[in-house]
Amino acid sequence: MSKRGLTLVELLVAASLCLIMITAFSYLLRTANHSLANVESLSTATAEIHNIMEQLRALPFERLAAQNNGAFANGRGKIKISTVFNDLIKIELEHKWHDQKAPLTLTTLRSPY
Repeated sequence: MSKRGLTLVELLVAASLCLIMITAFSYLLRTANHSLANVESLSTATAEIHNIMEQLRALPFERLAAQNNGAFANGRGKIKISTVFNDLIKIELEHKWHDQKAPLTLTTLRSPY
């Protein structure tokens, strides 16, 4: 007996499989889009924090203490400067790049020498 065409059951199975694949692919695209947005935000925050650190590096040692409790990146970042020794200070930059993620921090020590 020769079969010509597809039965209704075969068509329903094929349509169900296609629907499952499309649903999985759309979930994958949505997840990838969300991840790309996070990467873009983190990359921007990294560039901003690096830029501020370079600006602080260009300042004379004596003027760094005045930058304590400063802000950058529209208030999402803050500068903390503390004295470790008489001729050594600690510079901490913190950038809250995402409300639900840990802030990005960059810490360094600087001396006048």
